[in-house]
This record gives sequence, structure tokens and C-alpha cells, in this order.
Amino acid sequence: MITLDERFALVDSIVGGFGGMFADSVGGRIAWLVDANKRPQAIAALRQTFVRDAQKFDALVVRTGRYGYRQLIAWRDQIGTLGIDPARITMIDIDESLNKLFIGTIDTRAASDVRQALLARGVPQDAFDVEQAPLPIPRSTGPTLSDTVNPIMGGIMAVGCTISFNVEYSYAMYFATNSHCSPNYGVVDSTLAYQPQAGYNPDPFNPLSLSYKYIGYEAVDPTPRTAAVLGPICTYSRCRFSDVALYRYVNSSRSQALGKIAQTTYLNGDPYPGSTTLTGTPFQISGELVNNDLYMYMIVHKMGRRTGWTYGPITRTGQVQNRV
Repeated sequence: MITLDERFALVDSIVGGFGGMFADSVGGRIAWLVDANKRPQAIAALRQTFVRDAQKFDALVVRTGRYGYRQLIAWRDQIGTLGIDPARITMIDIDESLNKLFIGTIDTRAASDVRQALLARGVPQDAFDVEQAPLPIPRSTGPTLSDTVNPIMGGIMAVGCTISFNVEYSYAMYFATNSHCSPNYGVVDSTLAYQPQAGYNPDPFNPLSLSYKYIGYEAVDPTPRTAAVLGPICTYSRCRFSDVALYRYVNSSRSQALGKIAQTTYLNGDPYPGSTTLTGTPFQISGELVNNDLYMYMIVHKMGRRTGWTYGPITRTGQVQNRV
């Protein structure tokens, strides 16, 4: 599948000076062009590349940028050669809303070192932002107010985190959740999954005796790849495009709802957090985005076992996390 970065680079190769695109608060499209007079060519190239959004480009808003997308990619791909300890860089991204790079670091000292190294390489100061951006901290299953839910569906608690959605693959059922919820990121360690949690175990030598709460085990947690496999976008030795693991269901006494995500009573809004109280009527997944057609500042909704039903704008796309 072609990535969003690759599609933006393709448009830049056609137009010359196309610096990326993002969505505004009402779903319109905003694009960066080094030469704003190329708006007609940009619209034509975008229609050709993003066929499903073709009509949205009629009202394309153009902002004058400084850098084409391929130039930003070239600078991004140099970051792995700066001589910075890989453990100090947490993420690398092209911020389409600002027409520049974004580099996340483990602390402010690392941010300063990366900034100086980029300037020494001749990367313009206005072509990048560097900020402290720690990685998510893995956590173990613990006490929760989440309830036992049957059938099992997206949005409810398992493995100390939230089930994203259920997956049917090769005549078996799985659920997807964050890989960092497993004790060992990027390793299939057969972590046992309980819903909502393990709680008291009457037989500590046989965790499967929790026959109802035990629902499955970790089956897929891809090993981070190298630059030899992923290309220069992976600047170090442990890169992945997603923080996702799959757990296989094995408990025949618990049913699974394919295509369902739990719905709560209300979504977040100042000053109220999102609700975690189930309505009894889940959301139905009705389609999928097959071409990564997600842009910065598009509004999306999510269901989380602790924060409930919340929504907000997309703030990162195409992010590659570096796990050392």
C-alpha cells in the first residue's frame, strides 16, 4: 500500500514545489505550494492521486510554502546520519500543516543537540521543529472500573488497555490493541489477555482457571524492522509503522462482536470528560479508508476504556516511532 508521504511526493514530482496538504476544521483541503500560481496544476495532480477526494479539490486553499515535499523527505532521511544516539530520538515526522519537519526527542538536551546537528548540515532553521516528545510508557494490567462485557467488542478493556476492534483472519478471531500494552514491545511473548482484568486467581499455578475472564493470548506483535527493509524512513534499527498487536481469542464461552465498537452516553466537551457508561447499543463499523486518506486536522472520534468517548483533530500523520 502506498503511504501518504509517497503520494505527496508523487504530487510534488508532478507539480514541483508541492509541500503537503492538510484538512481544515470543516473538511476543506489546504495545500502548500512554493509557487502559488501552480494551483491549477496542483488541483489536477491531487485529483489524479487522491481520486476519492477529487471533488474536494475544487475549493483548494493554497498557502505559500518554502519547501517541496521531496526536499522535506530528503532532509528527514538524513536524520539517522547526524551522529545522535538513537535512544535520544523518539519520533520523526513531516508536519504537513506547517510545511516542515518535526523531530521528537527524549528530553530537552537531546532536542538542542538535534537542532544544532541539523543546522550544521545546512537544513534551514525554519524547515524543522524539535521538541521533547517521550514515548508511551508500557503499563501492566491493573485495577479498573471497566466492567465485564459480552459480546467482546472494540472500546472495552483488555490487557490493561483498550480493544481497538475485532479481526477475522484465516478462520480465527483476534482483537487489535496497542503493542506497548504488552510487557515486551515487538515480541510475541504470548501475553495472556483477560477481560476486563485478571483479578484474584484461585490457582496461581494455572492462570487459565480464570475460565471466564481469560479470553486469549498475544499472537502477532511484529518485530521492528531495519532501514534495509523499510528504507531510509527508518533511520535506526527498530522502526514500525504502527503500535499494534493482535491477540487471538480462545475462550468459547465469550462471544465476539465483529465490526462493533462500544458506545457510551456522551462525548467529551469542555468542561466534561468523555463518558465511560455504556449505552447498550454499539457503533457499527461501516467502511474503511483503504488509501490512508487521513490528513492533519481532520476530526476523528475514539473510544478508550479510561477516557471514554472523545474526539479531536489529527495532529500527526505518517509518524515513525524509533524504539531502541
